[in-house]
Amino acid sequence: MKVMHIASGDLWAGAEKQLYTLLVALKNRGDVQLCAVILNPGTLAQRIRQAGIPVLALDESRQSSASLARDIDRFIRAERPDIIHTHRSKENILGGLLAWRRGIPSLRTQHGDSEHGDKRLQPRQLVLRLVDLGVGRLLQRKVVAVSDPLGEALAQRFARSRVAVIHNGLDCAPDDDPQPRQTLTDPISIGIVGRLAPVKRVDLFLRIARRVRDLPGLPQPRFLVIGDGPLRDELLALRETLGLKDDVAMVGHVDNAEEAIAQLDVLIICSDHEGLPMVSLEAMKHRTLVLTHPIGGLVQLLDGGACGVLADAQSVEAFAQAISAIIADKAASRRRIALAHQRFERCYSAAGMAQQYLQLYQSLCR
Repeated sequence: MKVMHIASGDLWAGAEKQLYTLLVALKNRGDVQLCAVILNPGTLAQRIRQAGIPVLALDESRQSSASLARDIDRFIRAERPDIIHTHRSKENILGGLLAWRRGIPSLRTQHGDSEHGDKRLQPRQLVLRLVDLGVGRLLQRKVVAVSDPLGEALAQRFARSRVAVIHNGLDCAPDDDPQPRQTLTDPISIGIVGRLAPVKRVDLFLRIARRVRDLPGLPQPRFLVIGDGPLRDELLALRETLGLKDDVAMVGHVDNAEEAIAQLDVLIICSDHEGLPMVSLEAMKHRTLVLTHPIGGLVQLLDGGACGVLADAQSVEAFAQAISAIIADKAASRRRIALAHQRFERCYSAAGMAQQYLQLYQSLCR
């Protein structure tokens, strides 16, 4: 069986890491052939190529949709895939239409819900959203959600029988150091990791840091913002306004976000919405405590709070009180970290994710 993946690759973020992890895990099995079309040259295309997987790297900033379609269609004819697997709207439309034209079954993975409601979309964006929905309903065989709540949401848009849930996975290679690092030693480090975009709510993270700084008698943590993006200047200005220049480090882009997460004591996820973010799995793998609010697949991932900390609400006060509780009872926090690491190894391996996708591919070829 040969599977072709079509993805954007304009960033190196959670969805891109998940796709790369899946491709490597499938390749390691040895029972499926792979190739990929990436619409932007960059880290994802480079890493796929380095993994020994044939990749067609295009440049959507310089090509029209018609030109992209012609190049992808030539690649499909050359590679002759049995399955076409798409990621994100534009890729869903191009891949879904070309697969239908060639009589090849196709599916998509939905890595998260839309960051914008339909009311905020421009007319052209709304048309693309509707075309994407139509392709998913009429031309693609399956829609994969990365979390159960996202699966429930997608079941409202697509036939429930066509929605499958496959949780993200991560390489479970054993730690190099048999002695886990000592966590939650003063001063504890608290970070947010991701692109500086509205949905990630880094503005809320900064306000949480300000509130924690004002809590009386609390040993002051170190706060870090790790990542870059379109809101960087706006967030630097907000940090200045809140008087946090000496309290919050704006680290910027790092080449290895997983390594950065491994050095944190607490990872905060305060986004407006999430599917199953890769940063949460990376935190569990490296024994970094996850602090979030009830959102997306995180409640299930953290076993209702047994393997992390769930703030009562997406609010400054709720997160500040949760941080205060973490610092006040470090023994309980360390127990959660240990349980989270065990849960990650048991339930969220890359090999397990690859096995579920392979079974889904096989069902589409019958």
